[in-house]
Amino acid sequence: MLRDRFLRILLPILSLTVGARAQPVLYVRAEAPPAGDGASWTTAFNDLQDALDRARTTAGTNEIWVAQGVYKPDRATGARTTTFDLVNGVALRGGFAGTEASINERDIPAHPTTLSGDIGVPNNPADNSLHVVTFTSTGTSSTLDGFIISGGQADVMGGTNDLGAGLLFRAINSTLLVSNCLFRDSTARQGAGIYSRFGTLELNDCDFDHNIATSDGGAVWAQNFLTMRRCNIANSNAAFGAGLWFCCGNGRVEDCSFRAGFATNGGGVFASSGVLHIVRSTITGNSASLGGGVYSASMLTMVSSLLAGNFAGSGAGAYLQGAGTIVNGVVSRNFATNSGGGVFNEGNAVLKQCTFVSNMAIISGGGLHTATLSAIVDNSILWDNTDSVGSGEVAQVRRVSGALTMNSCCVKNWSGTIAGAGSFGADPRLTGAAGPDGQLGTPDDAPQLGGDSPCIDRGNNLLVPNDTADADSDGDVTEFLPIDRAGDTRFRDDTQTPDQGAGLPPVVDVGAYEFMRLYPGDINRDGRVDLADMALVIQHWDTPGPIGDVDGDGWVGLSDVAVLIQHWGFGITPVPPDPSPGP
Repeated sequence: MLRDRFLRILLPILSLTVGARAQPVLYVRAEAPPAGDGASWTTAFNDLQDALDRARTTAGTNEIWVAQGVYKPDRATGARTTTFDLVNGVALRGGFAGTEASINERDIPAHPTTLSGDIGVPNNPADNSLHVVTFTSTGTSSTLDGFIISGGQADVMGGTNDLGAGLLFRAINSTLLVSNCLFRDSTARQGAGIYSRFGTLELNDCDFDHNIATSDGGAVWAQNFLTMRRCNIANSNAAFGAGLWFCCGNGRVEDCSFRAGFATNGGGVFASSGVLHIVRSTITGNSASLGGGVYSASMLTMVSSLLAGNFAGSGAGAYLQGAGTIVNGVVSRNFATNSGGGVFNEGNAVLKQCTFVSNMAIISGGGLHTATLSAIVDNSILWDNTDSVGSGEVAQVRRVSGALTMNSCCVKNWSGTIAGAGSFGADPRLTGAAGPDGQLGTPDDAPQLGGDSPCIDRGNNLLVPNDTADADSDGDVTEFLPIDRAGDTRFRDDTQTPDQGAGLPPVVDVGAYEFMRLYPGDINRDGRVDLADMALVIQHWDTPGPIGDVDGDGWVGLSDVAVLIQHWGFGITPVPPDPSPGP
């Protein structure tokens, strides 16, 4: 009898334990029948909240896989405060068809998975979720991957109810990785797409479209620690920082684009304070009163990036109020209704290896307008910029007050009266300034040096900065800047051009691009035809290319070797006149 009583007590406990056993992966499918346990696609949960609850209360879940469909956080209650709250240590992943056995089988674009805040009357944002997704657990980490996050409406004053409509990440000493997501159509006072404070936010391969902040950070509001890689931000609005508002910590933006943002200050990016590196990125077609592309009062460093086609009252390309540094920068076809078509400096600006071309200011400083503190311009080109007095030297660079020094620069109508050494006024003979689309001020602008440019081998090696922003992402920040705007080798000697600059060969070129003669057979684009190119042909032998297909017949073989042998040694030693000079 005692045994029977023991079993009556124990068996229900065991059944509950088995029923709630941990699953390394939980599955969610919008069309699944009710009462699923999430253990497989066949028995998937049909409500994402069920999977999050299970992962939160049962140890051992590593990931939640969500099949295509639309998921709303409120469970049909209409409660605006409900949200998809991420779980510590659990990766939430969307973009599945609902049949995959491996993450490698997932095709995110083919299977859109939407987390929607449109929980009330369809297309009426007034009753939408305050935050579609949240992560607010201190000292934890989580992952959000492969979703469309839309329709957040953080419009209730008080607490966090007006922050982070798409995603609210507010957790001390926590880390959140967000990948392959699209944030769109959300509104908040701050951080309509994403609001991130106190923790470490990493964004990879994310897009942002039509997010609106009534105050700061239309797409992204980030304080403390931020990394953005390969993200595209477009059509965002805010008072400050339509694309990105950054403050107070360390931030890094790599290979991103900011387009068509509109703000009072900082149409693309607003950097309030802290250290922000923008690397290999494009900031185009944005508008603001100050800083159409970028407004910075912080320690900003932009490397190998493009500011083109932006519009502002002052500082159409960039408005620099703090310690702003631009290296390998192209500043092209920006327009200011007041001053500083390319850059307006009222801080301590350092511009090195830059090319300013065809910018315009209605009042003064078509290329660069500098006032108050200091500006240093080295190894840079300022050409065909215009303002109220025309396109002479004062339109290229206008000093109103403070110190200005220009060294080894190519400046239209150079007078020699500005402090510095080694500058000149010869036509830089730029080619391809408008890029393949033939229009200046667009993302493909690439004003490179022609084969007869006086800027080739005419810079000053001692003025090339260290690679403090790690432009080539190799982890070495103590080396001299190793690459140009195109990612090619920065120090390259052109054997057909006498050195006129300063330093031991190879002497750096003036401007954002290092000139390179493209010889047939130079597969790796290092300016030489040698064993490295032959190795690439061998590596890709008997394949359709394009790597190694030197002769353009669509295949890698003996005919490509023949081309290499014909041009062997070009770029290594002096050669006859280049049959196709220029890039």
